[in-house]
Amino acid sequence: DDSLTIRVNDDSDSIVIAMESRNQDKFADYELRLMDLDSEHLGIPDTDYSCTIKMPSSEFS
Repeated sequence: DDSLTIRVNDDSDSIVIAMESRNQDKFADYELRLMDLDSEHLGIPDTDYSCTIKMPSSEFS
């Protein structure tokens, strides 16, 4: 029963990501500042990528 919550206030320049594992009584709270990027359009073509990601960890099993 893990949960992930993303919060942002209307007048805030940051978002909060909260992760909670009720089974292991763990909680992590991260605040990330938002960036105001220039509106210059980058012409990045659509591309399909093939990859396999393995993240073994006994903590998440």
